[in-house]
Amino acid sequence: MKNFFKKSYGKVTIWVLCLTIIDLIIKFLVVKFQLNVTLIENVLRIVQVENMGSAWGMPGNNLLNVIVSNAIVLGIIIKFINLQKERMDTKTLISLSLILAGGVSNLFERLIRGRVTDYIQIFPGSNFPIFNLADFYIVVGWVMFAAILAYLTGSRKVGNLKRTELLAEIKKENKE
Repeated sequence: MKNFFKKSYGKVTIWVLCLTIIDLIIKFLVVKFQLNVTLIENVLRIVQVENMGSAWGMPGNNLLNVIVSNAIVLGIIIKFINLQKERMDTKTLISLSLILAGGVSNLFERLIRGRVTDYIQIFPGSNFPIFNLADFYIVVGWVMFAAILAYLTGSRKVGNLKRTELLAEIKKENKE
């Protein structure tokens, strides 16, 4: 998997599209067959819920605001990847690819249907929000990205260095 991502950003695009298509196919099947299936009693259920709001069923101001804000975040991530492509490691690229795949899938569905289909319910009866695979991609991607940033800042001892010392240390690492 590591070499897959390092060789070509075109392959990353294919990876994002594959993940997006998987989620969209599942959403299509859930809607078409109006699934309501218990997979593990009191633990996991597939149930169709239409999400008109933003993330995790939170209310959104209106559809246009949700679409525009999603598109802006996706654009920022794509710009970040393009600006950092020479310095980006595989783990960071995977985390951002997951976020992109989830964001693109949910954005596509909002554009086509005006809402997002959620279908994964864990611990039925609890207040945990019903979500979809795209939401899972997004959360896992952001957690990975945050962990990578925490590791990088911790390894560079940012808290103990002045800005000029930090820049000098980064330049030194890049030369090695």
